[in-house]
Amino acid sequence: MQKFDKDGDGKLGPAERKAAKEKLQAHRAALAQKVDKNGDGKVSPAERKAAGEKLQALRAAILKNFDKDGRRQAQPRRVEHRQAGPPGAGEDPSGGPRPEPSDRTQTPHQSKRPAR
Repeated sequence: MQKFDKDGDGKLGPAERKAAKEKLQAHRAALAQKVDKNGDGKVSPAERKAAGEKLQALRAAILKNFDKDGRRQAQPRRVEHRQAGPPGAGEDPSGGPRPEPSDRTQTPHQSKRPAR
């Protein structure tokens, strides 16, 4: 919804709703065109089944890449964030460590949009 809420008021107005509907219809048409293998403009039960099987195989392949313990659940990847810059860049000029982002009142990447 946020993608289509151009004025940022938290609601979709008539023009925003129309744009969202048109985008969804275009996406569905493109998907149907990919699935419609014989080009008759309709998705037959056989074409629907083949698309479902292809999607299922794709999901299984993705899961296989992330399933490290064999429990058929993807494990979140832990990413360590480091301060960029020369040695000492993570320190305060006074010599002490720089406060963690949670200790600051605002971080540079915080959104300017109001909370919903």
